[in-house]
Parts: sequence; structure tokens; C-alpha cells
Amino acid sequence: MNGLRMIFGLFTIIPMGRFSFDEATYQRWLWALVPVGLMLSAAGWLVSQLPIDQPLRGILILLSYVLLTGAIHLDALGDAFDGLLSRRDRSRTLEIMRDPHLGSFGLLGLVFYLLLMAACLIMASDPFVFLFPLIGRLMAFVVCWRKTPARSDGLGRVFIEGAQPIIGWLGLANVVFIAIFFHRPLVALAVFISLAFGLLSERRIDRRLGGMTGDTIGCLIELSQLSYLLVLSVGA
Repeated sequence: MNGLRMIFGLFTIIPMGRFSFDEATYQRWLWALVPVGLMLSAAGWLVSQLPIDQPLRGILILLSYVLLTGAIHLDALGDAFDGLLSRRDRSRTLEIMRDPHLGSFGLLGLVFYLLLMAACLIMASDPFVFLFPLIGRLMAFVVCWRKTPARSDGLGRVFIEGAQPIIGWLGLANVVFIAIFFHRPLVALAVFISLAFGLLSERRIDRRLGGMTGDTIGCLIELSQLSYLLVLSVGA
């Protein structure tokens, strides 16, 4: 159970007690990101059941997601935007992404991301909207299919080398199957567009950096979620 505590302790703010970190256990339990995504999805649904109207309900759903994750992937989003939009060479880009200070690109990216997420959660009415945290975490496995970390150190390298893309593919396939079973073609389309966006973005990042980092994975988790929600909100 140390592995389960490790995954929930690292990727959420839920108190999991003491756990000791080691790479082998971390990699072996990465599949537990799927239950993390399901838990975050369930939390969003529970918030939606509160006796409040839009737009406050959508904002609270987003707030609950940010708080439960400790904004860990939002931090990655900001760092990735700072580095990837800097138009510097590979080594300088990686250096910028490692800098703990938030730059102008990161700040603007976070502001627009949160505004778009809030707007989508306010507009979208499909009950499958609450699966956005699950979609993002399944995409984290898919975008690591090359198994090529851009850095030789850091937690991102451990994740990339241990992630099993088949987990993401099977999870997304199940979501599509369930969506079709319940006559939700728009949800299936949203999953496909999110998948296409994630893979195309991963390709661009790989060409730019020679692999993925923890920041770029976190960035694609968030942007895959956003692309999924955009389709559901536009089609609402």
C-alpha cells in the first residue's frame, strides 16, 4: 500500500500518511493515476450537486479540482509555457522550465487556461463533462509512448520510463465505448480530439526538446482536459 499512498500523496493533497519514495515502487504503481482521475471526477460531480446555479457552480467545480490536485499540473503548465514559448534553443528552454520563477508567458497561459476552463464548465451540460480529470491522466500515459525523457534526472524521467501507454489507450477506449453505449457521440468526438491534440503536441515537443519532461507531461494533462471540455461546451 506504500505505492498507493505515494501516488495519491504526490498527485493530490489528500493526507495519506507517511510513505517512502523509491523509483521502482513509484513506477509499479503509476496505474493508480487512473483512480486519482476517477476520484477527481467524482469530486467534481459532487460539487455540481450543490444547490447553486451557474456560473458559480462551474467556478466551484474548477476550484475543487485545483485545490484537490494542489495545482501541481498548473505549475507544470506555467513552466512549460515559459520554456516552450521562449523561442530559445533546447538547453536554454530546459533551463527556463526548471526556473521556479513564473514568467510572462507562464502567467498569461495560466490566466487564459483558467478562464477557458471556467467558461467550459459553465457552458457544458453533458454529464460526461466531469470526466475531464480522468481524460487528462489517461493522456499522461499516452504521451509517454516514446519513452524518451528530455532530462536524465528528475521525477519526470522516472514517470516517462515507468508509464505504460496501454493504460491510457485502454482507458480512453473504454470512455469512448461507454459514451457510444449511452448515445453520446459528442463525448466520443471530444475524446478523439483530445487524443489527437495530445499526440500532435507531444510530437512538437519531442522535436523541440528531444523528449518529454515532467513539466510538459503536466502541461499536456491540463491542455488535453481543456480540449475535451471545449468540444463538449461548443457542442452543448
